[in-house]
Amino acid sequence: MNSIPLVSICLPNLNTRPFLEARMESILAQTLPDWELIVCDSYSDDGAWEYFQRFKGDPRVQLHQVAREGLYAGWNECLRRARGEFVYIAPGDDTAEPKLLESLVAALKANPDADLAVCGFEFIDETGRIMRPPPRGTAGEFYGAWLEVAHRRNRFLEFLVHTVVDISWTTMTAVLFRASLLAKTGLFRTDCGAFADKFWAMRSALFTDTVFIPEKLATWRQHHAQGSSRQTAAESRRLVAQTSQTIEECEALVTRNPIFIKRFKDVGVMSKADALSWGWVGPALPGGRGPGPAPGPI
Repeated sequence: MNSIPLVSICLPNLNTRPFLEARMESILAQTLPDWELIVCDSYSDDGAWEYFQRFKGDPRVQLHQVAREGLYAGWNECLRRARGEFVYIAPGDDTAEPKLLESLVAALKANPDADLAVCGFEFIDETGRIMRPPPRGTAGEFYGAWLEVAHRRNRFLEFLVHTVVDISWTTMTAVLFRASLLAKTGLFRTDCGAFADKFWAMRSALFTDTVFIPEKLATWRQHHAQGSSRQTAAESRRLVAQTSQTIEECEALVTRNPIFIKRFKDVGVMSKADALSWGWVGPALPGGRGPGPAPGPI
């Protein structure tokens, strides 16, 4: 494989054989054809690795076996091999609608200064049926009526939602991001159990707004073997401690970042009356370009 693909699809896997037909069918059905698939299987013992051999002859597909070192270690193995301009993480037990990649790539191309796009999603059960009503609420409900329309979320508001409520997009299967974002956020932490995606979301919000499209183009499967569904009391306590640590790390990224320091040096407050009097409106005001604290249309 010599040409650089537009999208790197990352499929980290451990023992999701019952769901792999649906996962692979949803990848092969994508209307955007310019992708590579990176499979990193952590020595599954349920026949998953043998199943992946069916795709060995497809030049778009890379098959790797990697050490079994945890959920997010598997994600990182995929990300280290990604070559595309955009990255989509596709866990083996979830699925996507055919237009997911096309729609999310288009959303980011229309917002060249944003690095992360999110779509709506459905909860599905072990058989693939949509769960009605959904089994749980989501942090995205914070945005209320904005969930019905395409919009752009200010990164600092997103940081607060990720931190105080929960990850606003709930599941990474609804997220596509520019590969260049990883140079700013780093890979996923491997020392915090099922919460590494929360901490990665918090860090990502320091660097980019989020572009949201309301179409439900992804699914998140709920099943008994799901790693993210199990949380002990000890893990909950660790989450609190590590959230505090991540907030401190994020604060350091801002307060010690020369770009932020330069941008906000000598910035003061101007009243609405003074701004109108001086004719300082729109792009003339700091932050006049792009969304304010509330979501904005795109």
